[in-house]
Amino acid sequence: MEVCWLPGRGLRERFGNFIHKVSSLSPTRHFIIHSRKALLNVISPADNRRIPPLKYEYYYALLRDFPDLRFTINGGITSIDEVRAAQNEGAHGVMVGRAAYHNSWSMLGNVDTAIYGAPPSGVTRRQVLEKYQVYADSVIGIYGNNKPSLRDLVKPLYGLFWGEHGNGVWKRNADSAFHHCKTFKSLMEETMSAIPDSVLDSPVAEDKC
Repeated sequence: MEVCWLPGRGLRERFGNFIHKVSSLSPTRHFIIHSRKALLNVISPADNRRIPPLKYEYYYALLRDFPDLRFTINGGITSIDEVRAAQNEGAHGVMVGRAAYHNSWSMLGNVDTAIYGAPPSGVTRRQVLEKYQVYADSVIGIYGNNKPSLRDLVKPLYGLFWGEHGNGVWKRNADSAFHHCKTFKSLMEETMSAIPDSVLDSPVAEDKC
């Protein structure tokens, strides 16, 4: 169950009461805690994700107050080091959202090794794209009305080259190619020259996370 803070007096106590009531009257045993309180009808959803202060201390209080329940922390966590820090503090689970989307290679490329102890994969961006091409071209338009579209399927890749040489040029080339390319393969063939081979063929580095 996902929950977030709401403003008001006695916030921590009221929130604890809410967790107690839900867990007592339902089979719910896992709560995902948004660490920013929601200022409903005050600021926009986008501003709610960055302006209200993070209340990590309330999250860790829940761990102490409800040892039989599981809690996942969410909000403001932007690196593997911060994931590890939360785990070291006792977090049962850690949710990473926008950071994983915007900088997917650095955040997710080595997560299985860094967090779960799996052997290094040595995977490269080129290998990821080759596998993704098979998937993308198999699902374009399967729901009718061109849904998902080629643009829908390429958009999740925008964080794959974050901070790398050629990233901006590749995005601009892809935006132009959407107007005439019909397949993921054709779009990649037309645009990938913007990304150096050294970037495409470099395996994910353990120390990048």
